[in-house]
Amino acid sequence: MSREMKDSGVEWIGEIPENWGVTRLKYAYDNSNGSAVRVGPFGSALPSSDYISDGEWVYNQRTVLDENFTTNNTCVSKEKADSLSGFRVYPGDILITTRGTLGHIAVVPNGAPSGILHPCIIRFRVDLSIVMPELLKYMFNDSDFFIKQIEFANNSTTIEALYSYNLRDLILPEIPITEQSQIVHFLDRKCTVIDTVIEKTKKSLEKLEEYKKAVITKAVTKGIDPNAKMKDAHFLWLTAIPEKWGIYKLNHILDYNHPYPLGDGDHGSIKADSYVSSGIPFIRVQNLGYAEPINIENVVYITEAQNQKIQNSTLAPNDILFAKTGATIGKTAIMPQTISRANTTSHIGKITVDTRYYVPKYIFYALSSEIGNHQLWSIANKKATRPEVGLDEVKYIKLCIPLSVTEQKQIADFLDEKLNQINNAISNHANLIRKLEEYKKSLIYYAVTGKIDCRNEVI
Repeated sequence: MSREMKDSGVEWIGEIPENWGVTRLKYAYDNSNGSAVRVGPFGSALPSSDYISDGEWVYNQRTVLDENFTTNNTCVSKEKADSLSGFRVYPGDILITTRGTLGHIAVVPNGAPSGILHPCIIRFRVDLSIVMPELLKYMFNDSDFFIKQIEFANNSTTIEALYSYNLRDLILPEIPITEQSQIVHFLDRKCTVIDTVIEKTKKSLEKLEEYKKAVITKAVTKGIDPNAKMKDAHFLWLTAIPEKWGIYKLNHILDYNHPYPLGDGDHGSIKADSYVSSGIPFIRVQNLGYAEPINIENVVYITEAQNQKIQNSTLAPNDILFAKTGATIGKTAIMPQTISRANTTSHIGKITVDTRYYVPKYIFYALSSEIGNHQLWSIANKKATRPEVGLDEVKYIKLCIPLSVTEQKQIADFLDEKLNQINNAISNHANLIRKLEEYKKSLIYYAVTGKIDCRNEVI
């Protein structure tokens, strides 16, 4: 059935059905039981020292993101919860995250445990005769409908926190409540199919990633000759290696003719506002991958003068890079021939090997294998504060290496070809997921602005 459309008066919404309107979220608030909006308590009023594993719930980010209203190990005593009674959570409240993954909502169900707000959560209530929470969930959680408004209002694509004033002025279509139900039903039906395909594709992607790790690890611990004789490895991570291989510590394969064969990058003199549009490439952790070619799409640059001040961390072709701090440990790269000179940050370690006896590409793959990764993390996890790999520690990492340079090159060439195929498959899967997610967002946008007519949807 055709329907008359009109200009909404909001550029990014465009046309909406003739019988719809445009409003702001604050006009949909339910103030019948007092203030419709409540911001979580100040952190000083609810320090982490008050938390216990069982008691009154503290409704936190994890609760909202997982929409988990059955288990929670962040609790407080009843006395503490009563002292913060103004922050209590009730069935029907809509909770929204305000830090980290911000702008995600969950509706508190009937029978939810008694509890209070975490400092990083805002709760609000809406008039159910004006807007359905289920429709808001699609607009908040599964589309850019609201988050783009917040970014625009803040004139920034990087929003560190969400505040109550960000919420109240959010623009949304005024839709007859019966039609909202039909839109929600339509989106439930369509998005379930999309989500199923996305989930299956993600599982296939995970299997490809695991297969990739297995291919690398097998090649750098057993070689590519199925008839090779094996010998006892005498190594924690392996039982046997090919007879004509050895196990070498990293410090035994370095190029000691180089002034800094093992090092890391700049320790703080280069800031984000130091970057320029062209010059010396400055390699960051986001340029590294998991046994992948270095990503130069988002590379930044520093000036020649800046580079001169940090010459000790200069990078050259065939240098092997590895992430050495935080959750990115295990990311690696090898400097390509196409970049004759670069520099890097203190979060990245650099290895220059003796090319008379060792093929850099092979060493790159060996470090990227599960054997290399396990050793990096076994070092990092011993740190008391955050995971980190020190240069004095990394040099004792052991790698399985063929004695023959020719065999090293053969294995590296084999992996280049094999991983190119696997990486293409991984890229195709990742692209499909992105396209499906974008399609889902578009579907939601067109439905909630009336450009898809859902009035024939049978509930």
